[in-house]
Amino acid sequence: MFAFNKKLNLFSMKLFTSLRWMILPMVVLLFASCDNEPVNPEGFPDIEQEIILESGDFLATINGTSSFNAGASAAVLNTNGLLVISGANQGTGELLSLTVEDATVGSFSLNASPATQNSAVYIVLEQAANPYTTATALEGFGSMMITELDMTAQVVSGTFSFTANRPKLDASGNPVNDSDGIPIIETISASEGQYFQIPFTIEDTDTGGTDDDPMDPDGDMNISNSFEAFIDAEGDENDGLFIGETIITELATVGGIPVIRILGLNDDGESIRIDIPEELELGTYDMVNLSNGTELIALYNDGQGTANLTSNPGTLTITDFSSATGRIVGTFEFTATDPLNNKVDVVEATNGQFTIYYTPNPDNTPEPFTATVDEVVLETTVVDTGVFLYAGTDVEVVTFTGANDLQSVTVTFPRDITAGTYTMVPEQVDGSEVIGFYTPDTTVLVPQVFTSLTGTFNVSSYDTITGNIEGTYSFSATDPTGQDDTVYEITEGSFFFTIEDE
Repeated sequence: MFAFNKKLNLFSMKLFTSLRWMILPMVVLLFASCDNEPVNPEGFPDIEQEIILESGDFLATINGTSSFNAGASAAVLNTNGLLVISGANQGTGELLSLTVEDATVGSFSLNASPATQNSAVYIVLEQAANPYTTATALEGFGSMMITELDMTAQVVSGTFSFTANRPKLDASGNPVNDSDGIPIIETISASEGQYFQIPFTIEDTDTGGTDDDPMDPDGDMNISNSFEAFIDAEGDENDGLFIGETIITELATVGGIPVIRILGLNDDGESIRIDIPEELELGTYDMVNLSNGTELIALYNDGQGTANLTSNPGTLTITDFSSATGRIVGTFEFTATDPLNNKVDVVEATNGQFTIYYTPNPDNTPEPFTATVDEVVLETTVVDTGVFLYAGTDVEVVTFTGANDLQSVTVTFPRDITAGTYTMVPEQVDGSEVIGFYTPDTTVLVPQVFTSLTGTFNVSSYDTITGNIEGTYSFSATDPTGQDDTVYEITEGSFFFTIEDE
């Protein structure tokens, strides 16, 4: 189940940044033409019981029985007058998005067609690739009233109702037909919908955002999800770069196995989903074409109500991964075909790359420092980190130390290091080296320090924006002067901390 933080932490902020662009083109190829005409406000249902609303409330009754109550909500008004209001029900994993053109106080149709971006979209996150929409081609419809659009306070209020539909899909993502061969349509209705003083940001359509907008990935907030690939579909004239305008992430557990699910959708409704077992580490892995939900697989959907195509073959390369912070960076490519061989469609996805954040399992947080010296665990009483300039240069070096009342282990490495594996060496030359130090007795006046004769330093994740870094290490420590021939084996070393400016 997706986790949403009511306080809009960075991860949920970025989710809503993506959601605001989840406008009607997601399903535009399904629509028939219709006019974008205002509707009579008398068509809105009466709310029988008075509800006292608070700022930020986004409420509706779904199918007459269940309640949608957004624990987090946001809105964007661009300089062309396009208003998008989005909310997430943190308890059920539901998303609801309303879009109208030429926003002003008044009433609007939410009937979706190629002629308008007006729409309502309702998503159940486990089935995000198949949203409910007010597409007129699927007999969807709706209406929305804006009762307040305060450009000074930047809040919007109003009411709405709609009926949204989608084609029913089986477990393999194929449309389900009735006995006459007609696709079965699933329906949800939203009634008594209200949104009250939802804060909105103003998006400059010409510049793609301002540096003052913390919700805008084109501004100065660099922590964001990104997902893209080049798509080459047989017989499709619209081949080109696929960019995930909406990116949804989930840490699911299937049969006790944690799996990271990444879903990217573009404005044309195309989607790419990748399931990544959380047990994977840095490296390159082969994808499968059929999965029970626990294996590495990619799925492609053209957004036109057709079945998913799956990776056959495909590869994923993980270049940076932290199950503690929920950050994963990688590249991918795959050939997408029908796993049941019912279709001859072939889609090539190449040059794929992504950086995503998901809500991690809190149990994954490791210790800040571990080490074993000659098979004896170093029980630390002090863990310290720091940044310094090497030997009067402008080269920054990072150091971390674990110590107790008698002994200590220290490792230094360059601040501009990247995720990967490095060989540890005995001495520094220009600050670019990785070196391990072991002091067997820190209580003497002049402690003897042993340095890494050889060793391995693995950085599994380094987020240069937040400074979070983690990895493992091991090395053999010897006396650099050659006076003591003792060799200490430092093994099972690990680290997890934040590099901060001094």
